[in-house]
Amino acid sequence: MQRLTARELLASGMLYWTAIYPRARAQLARWHRRAASAPDPTLRELALQKLTAERLNPEAAALFASTGPHRACSTSLIALIVAYQVLYDYLDAVNEMPGSQALSNGLQLHRALTDALRPGEPIADLYRENPQRHDGSYAKTLTATCTHLLATLPSSARLAESLCCAAERCRQAQARNHAIADDGTSALRQWCRAQAVDAEMLWWETAAAGISCLGVHALLARAADPHSVKADASATDAAYFPGVCAISALLDSLADHHTDQATANHSFTAHYDTTTHAAARLIAITRETASRLDGLRRDRRHAFILWGILAFYLSAPTLHPSFSAPVGQAMIDASGLATRFMRAAMQVRRRIATKDSQPPE
Repeated sequence: MQRLTARELLASGMLYWTAIYPRARAQLARWHRRAASAPDPTLRELALQKLTAERLNPEAAALFASTGPHRACSTSLIALIVAYQVLYDYLDAVNEMPGSQALSNGLQLHRALTDALRPGEPIADLYRENPQRHDGSYAKTLTATCTHLLATLPSSARLAESLCCAAERCRQAQARNHAIADDGTSALRQWCRAQAVDAEMLWWETAAAGISCLGVHALLARAADPHSVKADASATDAAYFPGVCAISALLDSLADHHTDQATANHSFTAHYDTTTHAAARLIAITRETASRLDGLRRDRRHAFILWGILAFYLSAPTLHPSFSAPVGQAMIDASGLATRFMRAAMQVRRRIATKDSQPPE
């Protein structure tokens, strides 16, 4: 696995905390104010819950700005990445609601993920089939903000096809994953079989990769580079899907493995036979993913993100000794000192976030 030096860890950390985090925090405060005005109490609560209890998601997503050119750590790119992640998280919550999990509704809701990356195109009525719709234009404003900011990036037109393909992939997988509650796994399995991925990937690993929007974030950072061409987009997408995307969603599932057993949520990691099986597969995917990041522009920053993903999820207090904690420890043992250090830092950050229950200011 690719190792990071202490100097690289320090430089990336300083860049995040001084140039990226304050801007991401300001954007979250903006969206919190907007969500608070949603007329429908259920949709308002969903939006606010995502922006408080899960605000680490968009805060972490903003780190992708570091993989673009130095000037890409600008307010506009950070605002775009944060808005897209907030939109993704909100749609995920709406689609999880009882009565909202039908495949047709999920596909309509998640059209916003593709509409957000098509400047100049009309925005669809994402609530057309949803039981509740009065969010005070919250989702539409998020979507329109993304299209406006994307149009300002110098290489957005050249990377438009790759961006839309990555978003459409996420839309299709997310809708099918939520539809499992009504229709079972057949539609998701069929989608997985149609994907051109490594033959060793198990179907639920491909599905996990599909629901992640991290590939979109990586492509947005590439679009901020005026020198990016289609080949850069192809290389970035191939590095992130299925690899980085799969690891992210699988570790998210691992963190929730124990709590998901008491719900109807689809658990990707529940498909593994044993902790040994799960650990072996996750370590293998991580190693393969790390090798694919080599050669990308600013590959060390991409490596920092990969190890940061491990630290983020393997620091979760929900890891349970019956399954997820042993798997997580095996991954930490296989990934080196940098990930141990980042996990310790993330554990501190989680404790601070837990104490700070107030919305971002």
